[in-house]
Amino acid sequence: MDGRYVVFSPLLDEYLRLHYYDVEAITIENDNGVVTINGKIINEILTPLEEALLTLMVAHEGETVTREMMIEHVWDRELPTDWAIDQLISRLRKKLKSASPKNQPLRTVRGKGLVLVV
Repeated sequence: MDGRYVVFSPLLDEYLRLHYYDVEAITIENDNGVVTINGKIINEILTPLEEALLTLMVAHEGETVTREMMIEHVWDRELPTDWAIDQLISRLRKKLKSASPKNQPLRTVRGKGLVLVV
């Protein structure tokens, strides 16, 4: 890796070693930071936290990812506020929407967490 990534947990570190994720419609190329949805490149660069959350969601595609999982695998040592988690999810949704305006792949499971649906 090029040193651009901040590793927040051992599990995320293991994910990032793979350099490339492809879950049907979403592709993440960790070497150069390019994220595509259905072949369309997301125009905005993802922050390290946004990329960590998206990587976690892709690794658990189709499964509900709880806030506890997000805290453990995205923040690790810090304890973010609920507001910080909500803002991270909101920013990531907006960036994903730029490449896929008709489909929002991050869906809320009320009272449980988020699920990536592609």
